[in-house]
Amino acid sequence: MPHSRHGARRPIGLWSFTALSLSLWLSTGLVDHTRAQTPCASELAAAEREFHEANFDEALAQADRCLKQSSLPVAAQLRAYRVQAMVYQARDDAQQARETVRAMLRLASDYQPDPEQDYPGFVDLVEQVRAEEQRTTPVALSSPPAAPDSATASQKKRRGMAKWFLLGGGAGVAALTVAILAGGNTKNGAAPTPQSLPTPPPLP
Repeated sequence: MPHSRHGARRPIGLWSFTALSLSLWLSTGLVDHTRAQTPCASELAAAEREFHEANFDEALAQADRCLKQSSLPVAAQLRAYRVQAMVYQARDDAQQARETVRAMLRLASDYQPDPEQDYPGFVDLVEQVRAEEQRTTPVALSSPPAAPDSATASQKKRRGMAKWFLLGGGAGVAALTVAILAGGNTKNGAAPTPQSLPTPPPLP
């Protein structure tokens, strides 16, 4: 009788083990399927691995293949550029590393490196290039006040001179005529009558 009870427990344990194995297999398959759906995920992981192993040519090639793919998500592009920039830094190619980081910031201006995962040199480079981009961004200047029209100013000046001539200048001509006549009377022996010149009106 005890033997029969022991034998009845075996199928339950076998079934539990089979169910657990099936569950693990399904979950692993779903994870692999999700990774396969992420564009260039395996290539970028390989590129990062090659970089850490100092296989720089292979790391650049892997990242470049990803960047040539059409409709690559922004996150994947940034990841590929990150690998390339760090490779250029490791090769002491400062100019190429700077241009790569500049491409990253043009793609995503709010990109922030991870100080816990990225090399300090890469973090510093991103901040340096970001500061350079902000300094070189053109700022719209306000329009200067419009200069007065030279033709209009000249016309106003001529009108003012004409007005002065008609008012003040005309009185001066009349006074000059009186003085000439008075000079003629002096020549004839008559005493000249003192004449005062009128004060011209103020200019407008």
